[in-house]
Amino acid sequence: MIRAGRLTYIAIAVAAQQIAASGAVPVRQTIHSPEYRTLLVYPENRRYEAPVIHGTGSDERITVSFDLMGDERRYLRYELIHCDENWEPERLTPAELTRGFNEGQIEDAEYSRGTVSRYVNYRLQIPNEDVSPLLSGNWTVRVYEEDRPETTVLEARFMIAEDAVDITGQTSGRTDIDTNAGHQQLEVTVDTHGSGVRDIAGDMRLVISQNGRSDNCVMVSTPLRMEGSKAVYAHDSDLIFDGGNEYRRFESVSLTYRGLHVAAIGTTTEGEERESSEGEETYVVELEPDRPRAESGYEYDSTQQGRYTIAAEDTDNPDSEGEYALTLFALEMDEVDGGSVYVEGDLTGRRLDESSRMIYNRESGRYELGLRLKQGSYNYQYVTVGPGETMGKTKMTEGDSYRTLNEYGIAVYYRRQGDRYTRLLGYGVIRN
Repeated sequence: MIRAGRLTYIAIAVAAQQIAASGAVPVRQTIHSPEYRTLLVYPENRRYEAPVIHGTGSDERITVSFDLMGDERRYLRYELIHCDENWEPERLTPAELTRGFNEGQIEDAEYSRGTVSRYVNYRLQIPNEDVSPLLSGNWTVRVYEEDRPETTVLEARFMIAEDAVDITGQTSGRTDIDTNAGHQQLEVTVDTHGSGVRDIAGDMRLVISQNGRSDNCVMVSTPLRMEGSKAVYAHDSDLIFDGGNEYRRFESVSLTYRGLHVAAIGTTTEGEERESSEGEETYVVELEPDRPRAESGYEYDSTQQGRYTIAAEDTDNPDSEGEYALTLFALEMDEVDGGSVYVEGDLTGRRLDESSRMIYNRESGRYELGLRLKQGSYNYQYVTVGPGETMGKTKMTEGDSYRTLNEYGIAVYYRRQGDRYTRLLGYGVIRN
């Protein structure tokens, strides 16, 4: 046995202003209540892509899936909120936002079957018969319990792109600060022909993310040059990113046999350890201890850039038949002076906060963290954050290489003076 060591507009706006003041783009997927877990947001049938619908009025749909722990189904409702490029809510009326209603009830709910951990799996697809967004841009799905409409339990964010511009680009290890070393530099071209855009520098903004991360997103507005209808963004310090390394991987698809990077599988009684819940037994998955890769050099691996998928052996429906396990991470390294170490990836909601911060164990000489995760195949990495900083760094824990296969999401926003909302002209992906 292993021993496992309806928000008002004002409230939303205040939270967004606090985040904007910190200089960071808000985390796209957020769970506010510990009773809810495994929030997934993706285009229907395309799990490993960014949550983007291409074309207003298209047949594409976004899937939102999550679990409520326990064996009691609660009546959940949701509403849609349109946001600007910083994910700050915009003042629009329900009639401007959607066709039909702007809110609805989440009716697709399924109880877990054959699992030690009891939960209810909820699923929502947008657009649907009741709610259909009319506008391009950033959208937040705010979920709340029917009898407590003022309390948000989770927020799922997605985008609708008009596909009104063409986005192309490339990455290079030959950057303005080094050559074939630890960085990658982007050059992005946006062709606005036929889009109606006039003042590119004044009205258009590019938001660029690396591997779906929110802590190192950048926003650029001024192109280096114009080539007819094409705006070229290049030789800008904001377009230089740490190369990082390929994401680490593990698989907990089986709780009988050790999967990829799993050292041991066992059980413990919840209540004995920090993942307590009425003294129930739970599975524990101990991962192989990790070590920093900064000195070991770059090694190619095929990963999903920090994403994960739910999967379990002997079932075709892991969403309701997958088991939860307390998953133990360990990073063997010296304690970081004045900084903190975090587990980064979709498995932690891309949040660098107390929920993903590792604790240093001086007796064992390693950083440790336990996360209660559903069975599946996971990507993750370790990042450090210095005092007073918000951006995670990979140099000390993973190393940085210009050869790393990174995925850059390019969102092109447009808003003229006097417009009531921010449009998303296009969304593209650049892979090196």
